[in-house]
Amino acid sequence: MSKLNPLHTPEMIERVISTTGDYFDSKQGSGRSTALALRYISDAIGHPRVPIRIMDHHDSVQADRLLAENVKMMIFKLELKHMYVWDRRRDGDRVKFYVSFGESPNR
Repeated sequence: MSKLNPLHTPEMIERVISTTGDYFDSKQGSGRSTALALRYISDAIGHPRVPIRIMDHHDSVQADRLLAENVKMMIFKLELKHMYVWDRRRDGDRVKFYVSFGESPNR
């Protein structure tokens, strides 16, 4: 038997089931995307002026876009300065998202 995610306490599971009548997907709400967003912000601060690619654990442009939006939200809420999030497409490739610390990528 696999261990529950730390966010999925027995009390939380009971509350979800009693409220909705359903058990949620064990991969949902695990905090993996939040951990990635925090890691990308940290990597950017640790490597000024180096673009850090934002990629979610789900392999899709939509998931990457949502994660990039979450990175922007965290930067805003943490009131971090000189942080930039942007996207780029080259030669028909899929859109890629980046975060950097220091100079704006538009300079």
